[in-house]
Amino acid sequence: MMGQCRTCWTGILILLPACLQSVMVSQSPPLCMVCDGSSPVCKAGVCRSNCDMVAICFSYEDICVAIWRETNNTVTVQTMCHNRTLPLEGVDPGLRLLNSVSTECHMVPQPTKEGAVMVCGCDSDECNDEFHLHKELSGLRGRDLILVVVISLSPVLVTIVTAVTLYFYYKRRGS
Repeated sequence: MMGQCRTCWTGILILLPACLQSVMVSQSPPLCMVCDGSSPVCKAGVCRSNCDMVAICFSYEDICVAIWRETNNTVTVQTMCHNRTLPLEGVDPGLRLLNSVSTECHMVPQPTKEGAVMVCGCDSDECNDEFHLHKELSGLRGRDLILVVVISLSPVLVTIVTAVTLYFYYKRRGS
């Protein structure tokens, strides 16, 4: 009995450091892209920051943040680490954007007097390198919208025309 107990404790002592190490690794501060003003590259509503500097955040409370600014047809993106418990300058505190625990960065528009400003926050490594624009900016526009409406309504129109044609055909044939 004593030998089994010793074997059990030996197993626990061997496995405990490995378990603690994996817990510590999963709770390490995130790695974030850090650039003051890069020019993003966008395709189909998904943009990359075009930033090549990565930093380890200072605190476990830090998250990765990206701020999109468009002024005078010039778009710049600022990426950084930010403590989620502190307010971020220029971001509506009621938004609760920076308190979320997300692995993807989804841009949310911010009220501003000039230009467009959007912000996103996420908490996985380098998640602020790729961000998704808000639906209003990445959605369909102009001709694309008209084309989608026409294509969507065409089966309904074909069904109505077919039903009316068959109705008059059978009504005339019966007379």
